[in-house]
Amino acid sequence: MSDPAHDPAHVTATEHGIVRVFHLSYAVSMEIGHMGTLDGLATALGVPDLDGRDVQIVALAEVQEMGLTEFLKLGYEISEDEIEPLRAELDGLQGKVAILRTGAFGGRDVHLATDKGAQLIAAVKEGRARPPTLAHADRPAEGAKGTLGAPESKRRPSDAAMSGRVATVALLVLFALVALMVWIGG
Repeated sequence: MSDPAHDPAHVTATEHGIVRVFHLSYAVSMEIGHMGTLDGLATALGVPDLDGRDVQIVALAEVQEMGLTEFLKLGYEISEDEIEPLRAELDGLQGKVAILRTGAFGGRDVHLATDKGAQLIAAVKEGRARPPTLAHADRPAEGAKGTLGAPESKRRPSDAAMSGRVATVALLVLFALVALMVWIGG
């Protein structure tokens, strides 16, 4: 495992530019697939939640031709020197992996559990790491939510509207009868 200058299972609040690769157990990968959320992965890592913008779940069968190391080099711009010592281990994995940028942990100082269904395989430095995600930059202000109330009840149609509908139906029935008589008589 590459050394990102500290314990790779510890994420500091100020950490930036580290990509962690976790091999997922069958149970965790199935939970992610069936539930459609990252809650199972967060539980496996022992964190309250994850920011999905910095998490990628990869089915290794889908990148088999290129290999996981090439995928990481191209997608995360990880240097050859950094990834080469891990090539055999990364390319030998099967199933699914989770690739997490530091931003996935929301700027919190956390120690990751790596024995509950998500095994830490590598922690490497991202090439051109994007700047840290601001915690609330994409969330609307509380005042933008507005006030929700009960839906307006429908007004009862007036008597004139109902009389108009009855007259329209009566005229359509008379027209149909006249048309039927002309057709039979003709």
